[in-house]
Amino acid sequence: MLINRRYITGLVLITLSAGAVVLVDVTSSLSATQADSGTSLTEPIPPATLEERAASTRHRIGWVHAKKRLEADMPMGRDIVVGQVEGNENTGYLADTNNKALPGTGFIPESGESKLNGHATAVATYIAGPQSAGQGVRAIHGWTVSDWITTGYLNAGTADNPRDDHPARVFNHSWIAHQSPSAALALRRVDYAIDTNDILVVCGVDNKPGKIPQLLASAYNVISVGTGSSVHSDGLTEIEGEGRCKPDIAAPSDKTSWTTGIVTGVCAALLEYADRLAEADEKNKDAARSEVIKAVLFAGARRPDRWAPPEGEPFDRKLGAGVVELDRSLVILKGGWATPDQPTKQRYGWSFATMDPGSVRTYSFTVDVEQGETGIALVWHRRVLGGKAKLVNNETGESREIWNPGTYVPNLNLGLIKTEADGSETMVAASTSKVDNVELIHLPTLEPGKYTLRIVRSPDDTKMAWDYAIAWRIEAKE
Repeated sequence: MLINRRYITGLVLITLSAGAVVLVDVTSSLSATQADSGTSLTEPIPPATLEERAASTRHRIGWVHAKKRLEADMPMGRDIVVGQVEGNENTGYLADTNNKALPGTGFIPESGESKLNGHATAVATYIAGPQSAGQGVRAIHGWTVSDWITTGYLNAGTADNPRDDHPARVFNHSWIAHQSPSAALALRRVDYAIDTNDILVVCGVDNKPGKIPQLLASAYNVISVGTGSSVHSDGLTEIEGEGRCKPDIAAPSDKTSWTTGIVTGVCAALLEYADRLAEADEKNKDAARSEVIKAVLFAGARRPDRWAPPEGEPFDRKLGAGVVELDRSLVILKGGWATPDQPTKQRYGWSFATMDPGSVRTYSFTVDVEQGETGIALVWHRRVLGGKAKLVNNETGESREIWNPGTYVPNLNLGLIKTEADGSETMVAASTSKVDNVELIHLPTLEPGKYTLRIVRSPDDTKMAWDYAIAWRIEAKE
């Protein structure tokens, strides 16, 4: 299922004067539908035990526990097409189709003839091998980095939008680039493709401590991945909006090439499950949206004792939202779509809706007895205008057609408010980053009471409705 969504840009005039580029046009977005919901949280689902996560990668990401619960209904990425982009172009970019660890997986070359690449083969086993979450993936399309960024997909260097005709729904990028003169434009094209084509782009950070790489981890809309061992680059972005938290999430391995593959396989499994939910119930039609998948990943992540975001930041500097936990994310997806501005009875659930500038969205619920760990994640995209634009030099009058790189990203804040018996309100927890396009609340326990999840969008001059996804889980107290 390939979705080219939301908006179409026409010819937008951009004027060039003393090196400055000024945008003079914007576009709008779709609105959400409504559905009925409930009132009180009941019937807890216990989390996987530490012992169940102790052994294999599948144990450690919650796959084994999910398999026990779902049995034959366990999603494995069936019918999900994956893209794999590799950086070692001189030694080939394709995985070995005949590798015994990849039975039944076909590799389709997108960048011409290729020798078989050992790194690509290893990454592919983490995506779709017998110990991966995406074991059911049957088609992996391969690109070289330079081809994918240019004519193979993003169309960088042209006035054209990135491709919208490819069936791949999740892309794996187990490569990095620290410095590139065209990094900013490449990141904007990546964010545009994710937001407009509704795809997922999973990328790694560096394997050694240091700065967050420019490509691709510094993009807003990607899922950047670190290691569970925390031996990797970390911190805050230095390009396209300084100070944003990266990585977004971690996985249990010692190399970011492998953890990126693990998370790609998890995304493939979540997409299969989301497709099934959408087909079974119209209210879940947005389950496979890229914002929703990211939100359920972040809300479902396991947060070890050492997980500790600095004040004012939504993520831990090393682990992001935490260590990926497939079972919890599947339970959140299964919880289904919740109506904004209404009570809900869903202990696990998500919502995809829109907000206008200066508006508020709420989700209220009642907790009957003390609960355990609570995780809430809010995700929205950076929007890049894209489309063809005319660049005009005011001094010479000369003009040329370019791709429109204009960007917008609003500021959303997340709060959990408890309503006391006397009607007064107490802010139990909040996430209010001014630069990130994600907010996260984590609580070790949740007392009985009446609560409201409150999303506040700051006033801005975009005059555009904005899509967001929120996901939550309230675990039983152990």
